[in-house]
Amino acid sequence: MREIKFRIWDVNFREMCFDRDLMDEDYLNIVRYNVKPDQHKIMQYTGLKDKNGTKIYEGDIVVFKNWKPKSVVFQTNGVQTFVFDGTDLWLSSYDSEHYKVIGNIYQNPELLE
Repeated sequence: MREIKFRIWDVNFREMCFDRDLMDEDYLNIVRYNVKPDQHKIMQYTGLKDKNGTKIYEGDIVVFKNWKPKSVVFQTNGVQTFVFDGTDLWLSSYDSEHYKVIGNIYQNPELLE
């Protein structure tokens, strides 16, 4: 079973809150009562790690082999399927040795230029 974890980007404070377990009651209260869509961006953990053991979340900028220099990870169709933005490539544990997280869209937007 896949680990259910999230991280939250706080737009106002420009900081990331990492790896809070969904089952943690304090975290659930934060999500239920304090998250505002215009101030907080929630990103779900894909359940996969890159070749360096870094957890891959939605919004991460990932280099995949040498095929495309940079791709953004996102969830598709509201299901537990994560793909690279602008491609038909799904994230897969079989290929994880070829992924490398180089940043994310909130802390490193310059990487997308």
